[in-house]
Amino acid sequence: MGRDKFNTFIIIKIQALVAMVMERKSMSFEDALYLLYNSKTYSELMNEGTKVWHFSTPKLFEILDKEYVNNIFSLPDYV
Repeated sequence: MGRDKFNTFIIIKIQALVAMVMERKSMSFEDALYLLYNSKTYSELMNEGTKVWHFSTPKLFEILDKEYVNNIFSLPDYV
């Protein structure tokens, strides 16, 4: 995928993930962004080569929440 196409796709993914964090964690927009941007999940999501961007928004939320709650970053075995 070209870099411009990837960046456009990632923006949409991040918007959906932040909205889900806000809803499920009852967080403000700023707090949800802070949580995401300071996570290993975000770092891996921004790396096209990891293919983390293939995950659905609920799966990305699950990964991010596990990292946030348990301080453990892990991806499903099928990555």
